[in-house]
Amino acid sequence: FNLTFNVLVAISFRGDTPGIVEFGSLQVGTVEDTEDNIPSPALLQQDGNSLINVNLSSNNFLFATRSSTTENYRFKVDTTDHTATDFNFSESKTTYTNVTTTNDTIAIYDFNESSSQIEIEFNITVPPDEPSGVKTSLVLLQAYYKGR
Repeated sequence: FNLTFNVLVAISFRGDTPGIVEFGSLQVGTVEDTEDNIPSPALLQQDGNSLINVNLSSNNFLFATRSSTTENYRFKVDTTDHTATDFNFSESKTTYTNVTTTNDTIAIYDFNESSSQIEIEFNITVPPDEPSGVKTSLVLLQAYYKGR
């Protein structure tokens, strides 16, 4: 007798602008975040069928005057309903953490058909010496099987 289980690791962005967070025009010294849903946080859905780790990294530090990890560009994760049982609060980054250019495990969560989304909240502070211009950062998310 052979019993085989297939593990599926899959994540996707949801929301009005999947995977895009736009802060618009900000003045130097301005602090802005997504906690008030203006702009909306990134919504990430667990589409697989197993316990996963989600890693986050960025291709840059967002601001031209910052060449390393700082409190000017931070993230945290939360559930959309704040009561999800599939989300591991104690092992996930639920307080603001500096965005890095190396993989950082941000969330650990299991599949649950009724509640499988998390919010990735961002908090930025425009440095006082930052030149004007468009700022962009590509945030990379990677999910992998955590096992039991």
